[in-house]
Amino acid sequence: MIFNRIVFFGRAVKGLKESNLFMEVPWVKEQFVSKLGFTPYPGTFNLRIEGGGSLMRWQEEKKREGIEIRLQKTVFAAPAVAVLILLIK
Repeated sequence: MIFNRIVFFGRAVKGLKESNLFMEVPWVKEQFVSKLGFTPYPGTFNLRIEGGGSLMRWQEEKKREGIEIRLQKTVFAAPAVAVLILLIK
């Protein structure tokens, strides 16, 4: 898989410190490996995007088709879990 580099400017911000639980679930790891070709780091980097150019690039990237990570209903009691990995083919 070949990825293009896209640069966003922003500020690092604190998150909820809960994504590591989701990223350590075996079926989640398996889907990342099979669909993206790598084992994910158990956590996230949260970036508040700033600047007109970065915001416009982000709006364009959100329109692109993503890679689906299917949730298994029996694993989480939380109403929803969202995962975003910005890797551009």
